[in-house]
Amino acid sequence: MHPLLAYLIELFPYAERTRGIGIQQIFGKIGAFFSNNVNPVALNAINWKFLAIYCGWIFFEFIFIFFMYPETRLVNLSLIILMSLWFES
Repeated sequence: MHPLLAYLIELFPYAERTRGIGIQQIFGKIGAFFSNNVNPVALNAINWKFLAIYCGWIFFEFIFIFFMYPETRLVNLSLIILMSLWFES
C-alpha cells in the first residue's frame, strides 16, 4: 500500500474517505501528466533555470506538509476520530 494512501485512510472520517482518496487520485494523475508532458518542454526552453524552479517547488511542498499535516505517529486512532469530530463541528 502506498504510504500516502495509508495516511489518507487514517486522516478522513469513514463517510468522506472515498471522496478524499478520489481527489488525491485525480491530482496524482494531473501531476503525472504534467511531469510526463510539460516538464521536458520546459527543460528544453529554459534549461537549468527549470531545475531551480523545480527545487523551489519541492521545498515549498516540504514546508507545507511539515507545518500543515497533523502528526499521528504517537496518537491512537480513537483520539484521531475525536479530534476530527471536534474540527468538523
